[in-house]
Amino acid sequence: MRASVFFAAVTAAVLCHALPAFAQGTTESPLTGFDFYSSTVFQEGQTSFSGLGLRGRVQHSRLVNQVDLLPAVEYWQTNVSALGFRTTRRDAMLGGFARWTFPTSHAYQPYLGAGLGVHFLHNAVESPDVKLDNDVVRGAVSALAGLAFGTDQRFGNFVELEFHNLTGERQLKFNVGMSWNMKVKPAAQ
Repeated sequence: MRASVFFAAVTAAVLCHALPAFAQGTTESPLTGFDFYSSTVFQEGQTSFSGLGLRGRVQHSRLVNQVDLLPAVEYWQTNVSALGFRTTRRDAMLGGFARWTFPTSHAYQPYLGAGLGVHFLHNAVESPDVKLDNDVVRGAVSALAGLAFGTDQRFGNFVELEFHNLTGERQLKFNVGMSWNMKVKPAAQ
């Protein structure tokens, strides 16, 4: 439930940012596309598990062409049940990155980025006798490195590493995803 609310909020925020450009009489929107991705999350002191993410790509006219702003929302959850015990851990992240894409003449484009995020963490332990819940909100500084493929096509894909340094713990994510590119220029024939 919370994840769908976060996905809707980020999508609405990105679209609301893009609509004023049309209202001011310009036809150029700063929104350049969306990235949908699956993450393998390596949480410090735990095994790996899967998560999902969605982010917009905004290229502001006052920044150089290689810089993208990436408002993002990510979510993962892990559950373990054994011998009458159940543990649940969830993380919903709302944040963003600034990304520098290196121009190349190859079929791929490498990029590096940095960002900030707010993590809404939930931990719960249930047993026949005890139920414990803990909700906490933490800020994080993040780093990003990856390769994008098919950036000149309507649909592309990417692989990347994402690092989040939360207060007291760290997360490393291996992301694989698909890009929907809105500003694709047709190839000259």
